Amino acid sequence: MSDELDLETLWGELLSRDASRVRAVWRILTEEERIAIRIHLEKMVTAEGWLEPQRVSARAALAAIALEVHDAPGPDSEETP
Repeated sequence: MSDELDLETLWGELLSRDASRVRAVWRILTEEERIAIRIHLEKMVTAEGWLEPQRVSARAALAAIALEVHDAPGPDSEETP
């Protein structure tokens, strides 16, 4: 994660419900960070103790992340990274 991006800003962007903001911050994360964040977002959606607005934000983030993964060029793609 970039030194310029603190945790408050990171989670603010991830839970913004704005897919473009979620994907922008997602792109700068390491694979390990992505795994940890995805697990946490899934817990926010399914585990007790989270408020409904938090669940909605987590669902929106997971949906945006899914779009990012879906839109990424695959190994058979002709696009160059």
